[in-house]
Amino acid sequence: MDALKENRGQAAVTDALYFLLIVTSISVFLFSFSNGYGNTVSAQIVQNYNSDFATDALKTILYSSTPRNPDSSIYGLSSEVEIDQLLAYVKEDYADKRSLTEKTMLILAQDINSIMAPLGDNFDYIFYLSVPRDQEDVRQKFIFIFFHKTNFENIGTGRFPNFVADDPPRTDLLCSIGENADFGTINNSLKDLIIRVGDTAQASAKITMVAEDEITFRPFETQADLVLWDATEVGSVPYFKSSEWCCIEAGIEHFDSSACR
Repeated sequence: MDALKENRGQAAVTDALYFLLIVTSISVFLFSFSNGYGNTVSAQIVQNYNSDFATDALKTILYSSTPRNPDSSIYGLSSEVEIDQLLAYVKEDYADKRSLTEKTMLILAQDINSIMAPLGDNFDYIFYLSVPRDQEDVRQKFIFIFFHKTNFENIGTGRFPNFVADDPPRTDLLCSIGENADFGTINNSLKDLIIRVGDTAQASAKITMVAEDEITFRPFETQADLVLWDATEVGSVPYFKSSEWCCIEAGIEHFDSSACR
């Protein structure tokens, strides 16, 4: 009888231990699931916010206004100053010589910089107009590339050795400048950049441009893209001034047509 009671007691203890093990396993699983789910939802909310901002920013860039006379200011306008959409101004300028003038590039760069200012301290971004495919008498090319990047310096200590540089903390670059800028090379560099920076928020829009031929103006398709990401170390300014990117700093007064070497 005593042996039977002892066996029953051992069985009860074993059952209790198994039950405790099952409850503990379920609790750990539920905690891990809820914690991971919360992080996933938080990351998705941030990603959706960034995507919405990219979409709205691209629309604002394409539909913003500018004085027809680039030397005039849009603020404190007199009745004599003519205002038009910036995109119309860009289209007209491109139609003349199938390229944008220095002044138009700088106006477009300033407009983009102002619109992206709310995120400019924490995010890097790149905006570009391109002819995505060969069309009749129009070859693939980048019409305009504006690159806002954060500059980092390596202090060589700690877990995170890279910190934002003091002077200057950020640089704005105009890329694909000069006759030697090659679409294929820059396009591959752009794809490599987007892969290296990690998660991105992107927005695209189709734009119909026109090019002047011998008789009239002929329409063709172009594409505007805006890509933004958390500020990340992707290379020094001199690297982007090389033949891989053909960039110059956006603040200069006159372009160097031999920027791409």
